Amino acid sequence: MKKIISNLVLCFLIMGITFSCQDEENLPNTNPEEEVSDDTDTDDTTDIEDNPDNDTDTTTETENTYDELDLIGRWDLISEEEVGNDIFNIVECNDKYIMILSKKEDGSNLAQFEQYTMMDQECTASTSWDYVWEITDDQFVTYTTTDFDDRYDEDTYTIIELSSTTLKRISTTTYTENGVEKTSEYIDTFKKL
Repeated sequence: MKKIISNLVLCFLIMGITFSCQDEENLPNTNPEEEVSDDTDTDDTTDIEDNPDNDTDTTTETENTYDELDLIGRWDLISEEEVGNDIFNIVECNDKYIMILSKKEDGSNLAQFEQYTMMDQECTASTSWDYVWEITDDQFVTYTTTDFDDRYDEDTYTIIELSSTTLKRISTTTYTENGVEKTSEYIDTFKKL
């Protein structure tokens, strides 16, 4: 058990948490001058459970877990892509779209969306009503509430990339065309302002 825990921690550190590690007996020998010993009595590794002074954090996070604090800010939509089709780069005023994610004083999450249009030779923003946003693992959800519906106009996205400057999310839309049900996936790429 001691060797397996040590090897898993080592594998997580070297290969990242998405790598499925094997036990020590099945790992390849990376040093050709060193012989692999079958003698388990000479194990000098320390079992994590046997060492109360060990402050090594062995917990791991799921690969697709994001912190909501990483999402707070102004996000400028720079491209949209229907999977399998060309990328649509946002360049015109009428295509400009900004997502604003923040926290209210009461700690709840606030989302607002600015859509731009040309009016009197100027690119002018109109702001949506207030939405709520949530993040659970890699699922990003926005919705608003009404007197009749607690989750009105709800949209769900899967985050596929999140850094200090970039957000990529994917959404799936199912629709019927000529009596045939079809599904399209869309990838939105945002740049943090």
